[in-house]
Amino acid sequence: MAHSKEERRLVIQTAGRSERNLASRRLEQAMKLIVKEGILDVGIDVVDHVFLYLVNTADEVARESMLRQVAGLAEKLDFPKSGSIHN
Repeated sequence: MAHSKEERRLVIQTAGRSERNLASRRLEQAMKLIVKEGILDVGIDVVDHVFLYLVNTADEVARESMLRQVAGLAEKLDFPKSGSIHN
């Protein structure tokens, strides 16, 4: 599959652990490397790779915060809008 030079990806990865837990064991760094070098190593530019932490225990307020964070990232990077962030 051919990719244009303008293709770019915002990688949003969920985690059931806290940021501190992942960082202390260097798991976040390892997961970013696997995605960038192992999965997307086909000429697609990863412009950002963010984690949403503790998603398995997030309450409604935390989930809404995560959705706002994702919407803000997409808007900042000028990604095309495709409906509601709740779809």
